Amino acid sequence: MAHRSVTGASWQFAKAKNAFADSRRVSMPTFAPRTAELEERNREVLTEQNKSASFRGKSLRIQDEERRHIARELHDSADKILLF
Repeated sequence: MAHRSVTGASWQFAKAKNAFADSRRVSMPTFAPRTAELEERNREVLTEQNKSASFRGKSLRIQDEERRHIARELHDSADKILLF
């Protein structure tokens, strides 16, 4: 009796393995367009992140330049007030 259950289990395993292989053959082609779509979207996101980082860097440099400009003006104004 044990021999039959092992044989039955082996047959069921082989049947399940074949069904899985068949399902992969059917579904794999459907993954390719979605994978390509996701890869393109990832490239777009990375491009936007790089643009955003560049923009933040430029923004910080402009803010720093403006702070220095204001500091110079305040310093010059304070000098003029102290001289008069």
